[in-house]
Order: sequence, then C-alpha cells, then structure tokens
Amino acid sequence: MEQLCKMLQQMTNGIATFSNLKPNTYILVETSTNEDYIIDTTEHKIEVGYDVTITKELTNEHKKGNLKIVKVDKDNHEIRLGNVPFDLYSVELDKIIGTYKTSVDGEIYIENIRTR
Repeated sequence: MEQLCKMLQQMTNGIATFSNLKPNTYILVETSTNEDYIIDTTEHKIEVGYDVTITKELTNEHKKGNLKIVKVDKDNHEIRLGNVPFDLYSVELDKIIGTYKTSVDGEIYIENIRTR
C-alpha cells in the first residue's frame, strides 16, 4: 500500500484535489483543520483506478465547551436566585438554542455547546 505523500493547498471551500495519481491504494490522513474544529486523524483508505475520479467527503466535529451560570443578588452576592429563566442565543446560528432555569442554588450548567 502506497501512502499519499503530496502536500496540497486546501481551498477556502474545503475542497482538496489530487491530480495525476497512478492507480493504487492510498491513505488519506488529515494533518490540520480550522481552529474551531477537532482534527480527524482517521486513516481513510482510497482505491484509485485508471481514468476514474474518486470523491471522498470527510467531516469534522465542531469543538464544544460548557457554560456555568450563577445568578446572584446585585447587592449581596451570597444570595443566589433560583428559578430564574434564561434564553441562550447563538450568534453563529442566529437563534435561541435553549431555554433554561436556575436551580434552587441559582445555577445553570449547560454542556456541549458549540464554541465560537
């Protein structure tokens, strides 16, 4: 099995093209990605035949983070406020992605939110 050892420039639309490859088996491995995504280091086996165009769509998972909100009294931060509703708005998606209420301890914890 021959490994694909060509450097290529990734275009802004995310399409990479390899030309004039000999018919063979190649391994395609992502070596970097956009800073907002998790790199996929999976080895993708590609069988290239004579005079054939192969299209392989690869995906990346968006990085995610967690958010903790603590609602307190303006004058006395020792007093936590429970049962207070919040809407979480995504600027990226331009919509509300969730509605949450603080616990009796005045806290909301939201996991796996898309970053940036």
